[in-house]
Amino acid sequence: MLATFPTTDSVPDGFTIIGVVRERAAAPVLVDGAPFEGAGGWDPYRDWDASRG
Repeated sequence: MLATFPTTDSVPDGFTIIGVVRERAAAPVLVDGAPFEGAGGWDPYRDWDASRG
């Protein structure tokens, strides 16, 4: 499970901090030093096959 919590709250037991959410900046997101050109966000249906249910 992935969740976000306000910075003023403590993280509940069982959760591990893996990153932070930040306000969008003027600089692009970099991956290995180059601007990220891929699709943004997470699409839960990207690999979904309707014929398999």
